[in-house]
Amino acid sequence: VTLGRFPVVDELPLRRDGKVSALLKSTQLESAVSELLVRQSADIQSLINALLGYMAGSDQDKALLYRAWQTYSAMLDMAKTFSYRGLLIRKIPPTDLLFCLDANDDLIPVIAFAHHLGLLIRSSMTVEDPQCALLSVRLLTRTTEVRNLSFNDQHVLYQVIGHYLTPDKLPVNRVKDSITLRDDRIVALMELLRAAIACDQAHSSSSTLKAAEAIKMR
Repeated sequence: VTLGRFPVVDELPLRRDGKVSALLKSTQLESAVSELLVRQSADIQSLINALLGYMAGSDQDKALLYRAWQTYSAMLDMAKTFSYRGLLIRKIPPTDLLFCLDANDDLIPVIAFAHHLGLLIRSSMTVEDPQCALLSVRLLTRTTEVRNLSFNDQHVLYQVIGHYLTPDKLPVNRVKDSITLRDDRIVALMELLRAAIACDQAHSSSSTLKAAEAIKMR
């Protein structure tokens, strides 16, 4: 099931690779995304382009791209000083107390561009719906470019995207009365994504409040 071999009910969103350039130009993010792609390996480049191909030409293309870029920018900025403390919601400490998140982890841009793409399968959902995260994973398992990643990177990607909205359900190791994390990298990237989204939401709420105050003043 993880590898997407079983039949699924949901239709796979159309990929419009030929419209990616037009989408980037219309959002004025062409140079920024180009710079991002140049810094990535060939496999990550092709995967991000595939994710952009899903967005391009959809009813929500610009909104999805802006959200992806904001999340990526926040993750990239936070990663530089990120303090990993384990699975916060369950207060489980790191398995490796010396583990430090790589601020240049290859999966950071992929996670940012992929975490909300379940909306393309069911547009009636919100990004905060856990079902959206699961559908995003389903979309990834059916994307050929994902299979070019190492098996470990695929596993990390699926776990982060699949559990960032429900971190309490992330699989852990249980030995008698002891509970430990299976992979510190998974948890660190998941906590980074959650922190970036919280930052985006706070910024959005602040902007909305300022707009409302401006209307009152007028």
